[in-house]
Amino acid sequence: MARSRTESKADRRDQIMAAALRLFSKQGYAATPVPLIAGELGVAVGGLYRYFPSKELLANAVYQRAMKLCSEFLLSEFRASSSIQERFHHLWQRMHKFAVEYSDEFVFLELHNHDTYLNKKSLSADAELTAVLDAYIKEGQKAGEIRKMEPALAISIVLHVYLAYFRSSTGGEIKNLHAGLAQAERAAWLAIST
Repeated sequence: MARSRTESKADRRDQIMAAALRLFSKQGYAATPVPLIAGELGVAVGGLYRYFPSKELLANAVYQRAMKLCSEFLLSEFRASSSIQERFHHLWQRMHKFAVEYSDEFVFLELHNHDTYLNKKSLSADAELTAVLDAYIKEGQKAGEIRKMEPALAISIVLHVYLAYFRSSTGGEIKNLHAGLAQAERAAWLAIST
């Protein structure tokens, strides 16, 4: 009996986090009051606070889960034996696939990456991904294939090129999505490569 109660608690936590993710990604953290999240679930605000004592703790749990999913997704099948440009292509394609398949997580991470409510655990949630990407950039620089710059800057350039593509494609500004994605990838690669 205790086991089903534990499973039920875990399920309810997951439901709360899923509702919060949908609302945070659609409206933003600041514009999403706790009563709205509770209302989406059909529960009282007090019931929600039993699982997450504050909106900040809920947002941090959502952030950590989304970042873990993103990191695992981007790094799956990432092969150090591939060329620098092949790995760039792999990461670009995985980032795009993540944005399409997990659009709420992608939008949430993109909108909330630097907000002041994130705690230390959330701020370090991307540590593994950052370490792999930093090492990749440094390896590319050592091989003379990636321009000399701070790895964080190179990562930021690539991410911002993708975000521009993502916003333009979801906004209907890009008519040929496949060609647009390839053109954005080429622009990002040219921006950081030698």
